[in-house]
Amino acid sequence: PEGAAAGYYTVKEVFDGGDMAKAEKAAFDYIDRATPHAGWLARAYLLLGDIYAARGEAFQARATWQSAADDGIVDEARRRIAGLN
Repeated sequence: PEGAAAGYYTVKEVFDGGDMAKAEKAAFDYIDRATPHAGWLARAYLLLGDIYAARGEAFQARATWQSAADDGIVDEARRRIAGLN
């Protein structure tokens, strides 16, 4: 679990740096190599939705957050979706 958390926070740091293309790549790299820690993987999908939202891609952001909701972070995903509306 610590490795999964560390990987997520690495992606979050790239996102916080503001380079959305680099953040998207980091998020997909994390998702592709993630260990089966569903909570951290779902958080990565939330962050990927945040990346799309930051780029103005509302449709893609909403779809990504809906996927995260299916993975168990329902309230947080719904809050982000409501923020788009």
